[in-house]
Amino acid sequence: MDKFEELDGLVDIITVIKIDNQYKWYCCDKFYWVLDYTKYEPNNTNYSSRFGIGILNESTVYSFMEQMTEYSCSYNELQQLLLKCMPVEWFDEIQHLFPKMFIDFDEKKLYSIYSEQLLETYVPDGWEGLYQDFKDLIPSTSRYWIVDGVDYEQIFV
Repeated sequence: MDKFEELDGLVDIITVIKIDNQYKWYCCDKFYWVLDYTKYEPNNTNYSSRFGIGILNESTVYSFMEQMTEYSCSYNELQQLLLKCMPVEWFDEIQHLFPKMFIDFDEKKLYSIYSEQLLETYVPDGWEGLYQDFKDLIPSTSRYWIVDGVDYEQIFV
C-alpha cells in the first residue's frame, strides 16, 4: 500500500524527527508516536503493535527506525506530494500534508500541533512535551513545503 494513500492528518500524520542532528520524515498512524505507552495505556504490557517497544526514547529509537522503514518519507517525496495537490483555494485542502509532530531525540523534546489528542503528555521521564508550533525549529533547507522561495504554508496565513 502507498504510505500516502491514507494520509489524512487525523489518523495518519506526517511526523519529523531529529536524531544526530539529522531530520527524518515519517507518514503513519499517530499512535506510533506515543512515546511512552506505559503512561498512555498503563494496564497494557503488550507492545507488539509497536515492535515490542513500550517507551520510545533516545535508547530505543534506532531499533524503532529500523522497523519503520516502510513509513519513512524523503524530502523530495513530500515536496512532490504537496506540489501535485496544487493549486488549491483553501489551506484545509492541503493541511494534512504538513507535519503535525516534531520529535527531537537530541534535545529530548516532543512538539505537537495535533489537536485531536494530547500526544505531548505521554513522553518518557526526562523529556519535555509541548503543544506548540515547531516549524521554525526546522531549518528552512529541510522544510519541504518551501519550494522555489514560496512557503506553501504561509501563503494561506
